[in-house]
Amino acid sequence: MTTSPFVIIRGAPGVGKTTVADILKKQLLNGVCIEVDMLRLMVHANCWDDVGQHLAAIKLAAQIGQHYAASGYGPVIIVDTFSFGTIQLLTNELRPFVPRIYSLVAEDSTVAERIQQRKGHGYHDWRRSLVINRNIIENPAELEHTIDTTTMTPLHVAMDIVARERVSGGAE
Repeated sequence: MTTSPFVIIRGAPGVGKTTVADILKKQLLNGVCIEVDMLRLMVHANCWDDVGQHLAAIKLAAQIGQHYAASGYGPVIIVDTFSFGTIQLLTNELRPFVPRIYSLVAEDSTVAERIQQRKGHGYHDWRRSLVINRNIIENPAELEHTIDTTTMTPLHVAMDIVARERVSGGAE
């Protein structure tokens, strides 16, 4: 059985997904990172409440990821909240591969504080972030690895993922 080239990083805004993905891009030299929010911003002024736009960007991320994987790149890291059922949409789009899923979560007070400290771009609705965080905790994806980022630095979270990838045969 061939190891899937796909790694999914999911979690609510404020748990550290983007920062961890930036570190992973530097650690996994043949890998690529696709952030669903960046695709949304490239195509249209991002409206965080536009569900149709979000679903279209998830499908686009899967298509771009498939292209990179077919071209020999890996791991292909796809980053988004992937909550409220959207993780199933992505995993269906990536078939026949079964991605390795890392769900980043944090304590409510930590998520709220991180969101409130954000400057400039990014998601700023900390109350909604708490709802997303709770949804991910209460509805784990099949075969996911949950990492609580409350007391971890982004570097430690990234190194945890790299170590798990090496064990699974996904990192080079």
